[in-house]
Amino acid sequence: MRQMALKRRRYWAVLQMRTIQPSVSLTALILHGNTDKKLDSTEAAAVDVWHAISTFYRGLPELNGSIKSKTFHLATQSYGGHYGPVFFNYIRKQVEALAPSEDVLEIGSLLVIDGIIDYSTQVLAYPRFARNNTHGVELNDTLATYMETSLHMPSLGCLDQLGYCVSSETLEGDTSIDADLNCNTAVSLCRYSVELIYVLRSPDQDIYDIRNHSLHPQPLGAYPPWLNTAEIQQALGVDLNYTGPLSVGAYAPFQFTGDWVSSRPLRDLSELLEAGTRVALMYGDADYVANWLGGQDVSLTVNFTGSENFRNAGYVPLLADGKRYGDTREADNFSFTRLFDAGHDAPFYQPKAALALFNRTIHGWDIATGTEAVHAGFATVGDKESTYSQKNGDGPD
Repeated sequence: MRQMALKRRRYWAVLQMRTIQPSVSLTALILHGNTDKKLDSTEAAAVDVWHAISTFYRGLPELNGSIKSKTFHLATQSYGGHYGPVFFNYIRKQVEALAPSEDVLEIGSLLVIDGIIDYSTQVLAYPRFARNNTHGVELNDTLATYMETSLHMPSLGCLDQLGYCVSSETLEGDTSIDADLNCNTAVSLCRYSVELIYVLRSPDQDIYDIRNHSLHPQPLGAYPPWLNTAEIQQALGVDLNYTGPLSVGAYAPFQFTGDWVSSRPLRDLSELLEAGTRVALMYGDADYVANWLGGQDVSLTVNFTGSENFRNAGYVPLLADGKRYGDTREADNFSFTRLFDAGHDAPFYQPKAALALFNRTIHGWDIATGTEAVHAGFATVGDKESTYSQKNGDGPD
């Protein structure tokens, strides 16, 4: 039964494509099926995603002949900090390996929203954010000190455990048993002794939006029924009902291998930037679990040819319809944006700004204003830090 379940999961993405238009020939089912391979990591899942996406693009003329563009953009959120860089880089490599006659798709841009990209980098920001964030929703010194002690403790501390994980991946490969065990241990220790200590601040403390929920409404739970209305399904071109965002069956194997703390996404992000792919990062400043301080650290850590240009760039206001919604640092093909007053589902809180950022990303315009085409040598000139603080009573300019 377990093997049959793995087979069904392996083909889920491609089979879902079949529901769009039964007449489309989905030869990937026969040509690419490897039912013995278990999906227990983002890296392994990238193969299936490539088959599904390439099959979709090959069938696109029959699905909708009026769509001429073959450019593929990917926008991801949360754990999409993992699968965004890994999937997109794998797809990029597959496209580059195709013969010129196999004109399947073109690589566009990658947008990551409140993403967990590199846990080894981002975990360092949890105590800092817990002690001092711009919304003033902070831990007492006792709990914050406990987080820092758990982070830096020799051998049994979070950072050393993450080091064992990365060393295992480097020496024995991402899929080795030792790497799985070491990384799984690091996930549990780091999350429960460092990251999630923040919830002890109060009985109802939310890690996705740290602010008072009575004053700041949260994303509604009404969207699944809305997605399943006939009008929306027709607009999306699907006839398969949306049943929910979480799958325990899919998550459990990823948890066992410690995929959460894998160093692979940062390596793939580096390769994408080195290849000239446009990448935009956006983080809501009221989110704790993927907070903007950690996202900023990732943006300053990733190495590629233009990384020094990016680090030397400054923050400028993110503007939409003349209003300041955040701060953006951008150079060449890379940008990082702190979005003010937004939780983990950042587009819900600031839809106008999020849409503007999305459109500017895919159309090649500067993120901050959308008025200048991005070119080699482009860089924002401004402050080295984003200093806007809600707890200090600052207001957007």
